[in-house]
Amino acid sequence: MAKKNVEEKMVFNDARYAMDIKNNAEEALAKCQSGFKSVLIAQGLWLCCQFLPGLLGNSDLGGVIFLVFFVAAIIMTCIAFTKCGGMKRIMGSLFGFSKKIAKFGWFITPFPIDIATGLVCMMVGCIGLPILCFFYPIITYLINTSSLKKEIKEADEYLKYCDPVPTAEE
Repeated sequence: MAKKNVEEKMVFNDARYAMDIKNNAEEALAKCQSGFKSVLIAQGLWLCCQFLPGLLGNSDLGGVIFLVFFVAAIIMTCIAFTKCGGMKRIMGSLFGFSKKIAKFGWFITPFPIDIATGLVCMMVGCIGLPILCFFYPIITYLINTSSLKKEIKEADEYLKYCDPVPTAEE
């Protein structure tokens, strides 16, 4: 069974499937960890983009420098997402998190207002969280690595109770 978001627990029905999940997760984790430098570079470029307008003022040269850093940050973020597993892996968990925000808005307010509050919270979650992950790629990296480590741990726990642990060649 494939996980839909980060919070879901893996359910295995045989040792071969658990071993495949573990091997795939280890490969993806190695790929994700190899892209950590690009995540740090992208994060540094976004931080420079946030502080450059205040430091350079409204000069033409300041605008050009800001534009160069902005384009470099976008390109580096795309490279970081490609190396670290991308947004595809965490979109399910972001949607699940936004549903939790919407449920909070739904249940905390009285009846006539709860519908609007739930919808607004859902929209903020669905729009705001992916934008946040784009401007702060370290968040995407941390979510991906924690999800992969959980998959490896859950597969190891399942395989610990299987009598003959299957090898990859079998």
